[in-house]
Amino acid sequence: MPDETNRINEKFRELQKEIVGLRKKLEDTNNEKENWFKRKEDLKKEIANSIKEAKKLRDDKEKINAEVKTCKEKRDKQNSITREMISSVKDLRAKENTGEKGRSADLIKNEIEKIQVRIETEALKFQEEKRLMKMIGRLKQEYERAKSEASISGEMKNLDKDIKDSKEEAEKMHSKVQELAGEGKKKHDAYLELSKKIKLMNNEQEKAFDNFLKFKDEFNKVSNEIDNKLDELRKTKDLLDHIKSKGKEKTEEAKKMILTKKAEDVEEKLKKGWKITTEDLIKFQGRIEKEIK
Repeated sequence: MPDETNRINEKFRELQKEIVGLRKKLEDTNNEKENWFKRKEDLKKEIANSIKEAKKLRDDKEKINAEVKTCKEKRDKQNSITREMISSVKDLRAKENTGEKGRSADLIKNEIEKIQVRIETEALKFQEEKRLMKMIGRLKQEYERAKSEASISGEMKNLDKDIKDSKEEAEKMHSKVQELAGEGKKKHDAYLELSKKIKLMNNEQEKAFDNFLKFKDEFNKVSNEIDNKLDELRKTKDLLDHIKSKGKEKTEEAKKMILTKKAEDVEEKLKKGWKITTEDLIKFQGRIEKEIK
């Protein structure tokens, strides 16, 4: 029986030791579980913020694309205007080159005026006056041609200036297109980089969630194992208490038997008239108390 009691006591101590170890394991597992849950939630927030940022980048890129389209249309329209003006200049130059270069309209006009003054102030013969009048007619025709040539030349100069201004305006639009295209590329590159980051974070979040579930399952297993060990510990304690209680009962019973035997010895002495000692009286009293109980 003592061996059995020792075995049960050893089992009780071993169970206590196992429970302490399991509780430490439960605490560590819970910490891991909570850490992975926190990591999952942190990544969830970070992903949400990154998606919001990516949407803004995409919207900004679309706005830039719209601006690029508008600037290209303006540039192309301006280039078309420039081509039309260049074509007009070519036509005017062709007209200008059809005739011989003559005197300027101002020189011709001065000559006409001089002849008219001569006719009006000099006493000319009829034939001379007639000749001068014919000359004025020819000069007037030459004057009209000279004025037309001067008009073409002026128009060409104006068109040259307009062409220059139109080219500058088209170049401004082209520079704006290139500038916006550069900004758009930066937005697009940032969007692609952020999309890649979001994909990696999604993968990491899935792993964090898987680890959370793994440690949650482990936590539940360890918790159940502790409950089982505690139940086993209670049963072992009940068994020890029962053995202890039985041991006390046997001890008490043995004591009572000893007292009864001693009391019977004292009673025998009394019957025989032997001398009774104080110790004998105590033994006899113990039996009486036992019978009263």
